[in-house]
Amino acid sequence: MKFKKITLVLAAVSALAFGAQSAFAQYDVNENPNANNSWQGPASDKVALNYGVHFVGTLSSSSDEDWSTFTPPNNTIGPGSYADITLVSPPGYSYNLAITDSNGGYVAKTWLQDSGNVAVVRIYTEANRTYWIGVTPGSSISTWNYQLTIN
Repeated sequence: MKFKKITLVLAAVSALAFGAQSAFAQYDVNENPNANNSWQGPASDKVALNYGVHFVGTLSSSSDEDWSTFTPPNNTIGPGSYADITLVSPPGYSYNLAITDSNGGYVAKTWLQDSGNVAVVRIYTEANRTYWIGVTPGSSISTWNYQLTIN
């Protein structure tokens, strides 16, 4: 088990450093540096994520926040349906992961992992509900990319 965790962390760190695509991702989406993807920014500037999308972004300052949206496809909704959201911060950094509904309301989540620069949470998904996923700085920021994936 420990070997699998180390392998996963090393793969994530190398992908951050070298820009390689995640083996689990359907495709990569890069942050638009000209978009206002803060919480207050327009919805049209948010990146719409889906299962398997590998989002790559950068926090440019201690006040930078990157918000994306996630609306599970209706064919993925059923009793007990869920999404695991993974945030891999740059090596040596620990960014914050926030999940709300479209009005900023609380979304229940279970922390599956919160160690070092890797955070994984599970949310139970509902039909016709859009979730907002935010990445915000921890105690410091890096010029290196972070990764956000939904499985």
